[in-house]
Amino acid sequence: MENFVISVDSSACFTAKEMATHKIIMVYLSYTLDGQEYEDKFENDEQKQALYDKLDAGHFAQSSKVNPDSCRKTWEPVLAQGHNILHLALSSKVSGSYDSACLTAAELNGKYSAQVKVVDTRTGSFALTQMAYELMNKCQSADLEEAYQYAESIKEKYNLIFTVGDIKYLYRGGRISHIKALLGGLLHLKPILFVNQEGKLTFLMNARGMRQAISLMAQKMKKNATEETQSAYIAHGGNVTFALMLKNKVMEMFPKLKEVRLDFLTPVLGLHAGPGSLVLCFQGADRDGVLEENPIKEIIEKVKHR
Repeated sequence: MENFVISVDSSACFTAKEMATHKIIMVYLSYTLDGQEYEDKFENDEQKQALYDKLDAGHFAQSSKVNPDSCRKTWEPVLAQGHNILHLALSSKVSGSYDSACLTAAELNGKYSAQVKVVDTRTGSFALTQMAYELMNKCQSADLEEAYQYAESIKEKYNLIFTVGDIKYLYRGGRISHIKALLGGLLHLKPILFVNQEGKLTFLMNARGMRQAISLMAQKMKKNATEETQSAYIAHGGNVTFALMLKNKVMEMFPKLKEVRLDFLTPVLGLHAGPGSLVLCFQGADRDGVLEENPIKEIIEKVKHR
């Protein structure tokens, strides 16, 4: 990019090689494991798998929003060289990282002639990654404001659907009640959720077991796919077998896809979804299209227009 540098937080699924190739910069979130704080930064898949194994063994972990110092450390060297920055942030409805980024941007914009613009992507994981790639492809000659407006215009079409390996992680995160978690565990239910247009985690339906959950996730992708659906991205919480099952199901339904990519769910997001979680991201119709013919869609629409 000639006129700006793309920045992402570490909820995005970028390898070190991809970041170097495309000159992307990353603001790292942090987490605590058994009371000790760590940066959301891993050298290899073995380190990521080790974290999920610890979670599966019962170790306690919590995530933290982006520290303003992390933003400053990442952005100031770039701004000092006169380069503008477009930062793509994890949804403000699931993290305070967007607010932290905005506060830091306001501070640094008063200090440097180069500027930072922050986009609330209202998503995360591979959906955020895909958005970054589209900006790289479509905004080569755009200035910072034009790229920001383009990002705002495209973010609704990046779909993210997911399920969890163990329903207790949704309970810990305050997404469901203790009774629902207990009943769901007893019945082996796998709730399927998605990130709606507002960037909130929204319940879609329950599946009986992971195999049915995988099938339903792929069906929901088919329902919201368009001619722009050229690839699919799957992030997993340490269970490669489940991830490959989902990949095979997606490839069966979409034999003409150019790419179906597999990688670990970034650990800070994985702390909330838990080991065995699965995330399916793709570019398609506006997100709330996955609610069509769903009994809760009418209720949601009524609430929206009150």
